[in-house]
Amino acid sequence: MTDQVIYVSLDTSKDPKVQVNPVVLGKPKIKWRVDTDSPESFKFKSLVFDYPAPFTEKKFEDHKINVDDDMSTAEPEYPYTLTVVDDNGDEYNTTTDEMVPGDKPVIRN
Repeated sequence: MTDQVIYVSLDTSKDPKVQVNPVVLGKPKIKWRVDTDSPESFKFKSLVFDYPAPFTEKKFEDHKINVDDDMSTAEPEYPYTLTVVDDNGDEYNTTTDEMVPGDKPVIRN
């Protein structure tokens, strides 16, 4: 089975500033990677799931995050927030103040 790769870019002219595919189907291995076409340079700071039950972090580095997904379905969707830091030390994430519950990026198992 292939891994699920989620490409991440930072564009401070967009809302949210950290852009990812908002809905991703789960796979046993999920990877977040810096999109080589990202308008701005950044490093990963944190990845927080609202319901972390099926996920185990395997690797967390400046430009890559790997998690294992046991593919359980206790919740049909697993919203998360990804935070990055740009070269100036400013933090940005995948949410906005205007988002309503359910607008976060999700992994669907």
